[in-house]
Amino acid sequence: MIAEITRNQQQAGETRLQLASIYEQRGAEVATNLREAQTKLSDLGPRLNAAREALAQTEISSPVDGYVLGLSQYTIGGVAGSGEVLMDVVPSNTPLVISAQIKPGDIDQVHPGMQADVILQAYNSYHVPKIPAEVLSVSADAVTNAQTHESYFRADLRIKPEELAKLPKGAKLYPGMQATVMIRTDKRTILSFLIGPIGEVIDRSMREQ
Repeated sequence: MIAEITRNQQQAGETRLQLASIYEQRGAEVATNLREAQTKLSDLGPRLNAAREALAQTEISSPVDGYVLGLSQYTIGGVAGSGEVLMDVVPSNTPLVISAQIKPGDIDQVHPGMQADVILQAYNSYHVPKIPAEVLSVSADAVTNAQTHESYFRADLRIKPEELAKLPKGAKLYPGMQATVMIRTDKRTILSFLIGPIGEVIDRSMREQ
């Protein structure tokens, strides 16, 4: 009986040693796996930050609400060069300003405060009447059109908000729209073609007797 008890005690001791060895082995494996995971995590950290930065650079936001003009990138995944202008944003809450080209021969007849009529070429003149406007400023020097190489003076005109409110339902003015401006003078009406509001003017103007 004593021999059997001794044998059982030995087996129990061996079992405890085996369990301890298993626990130690598993603990070492867990520690190894933990170190490997920490190493991978430390390697992935900079890569994750770089990916986040790259993603942030693919999103472009404007500090103000407005309309986009002169968009230079149209394709998905397009690459912009350093310092390249991607677009112009015209704030939507700024006063409506229309820019027109005036021929040098007509500039002596145009000055701030003069009244004018704006005709939106995008709409039928029967449904959208002439919109009254006022000349705000006239450039002091002539400007040369880069495409036609013709000289012109720039005249900026303003449409009052109350006049815009009179437009028929559905008729709106957007940056870049084409319009025709007729500036009323004492003797004649200067007819100026332009792209506005707040857009680059096209290269035609003429005088109507």
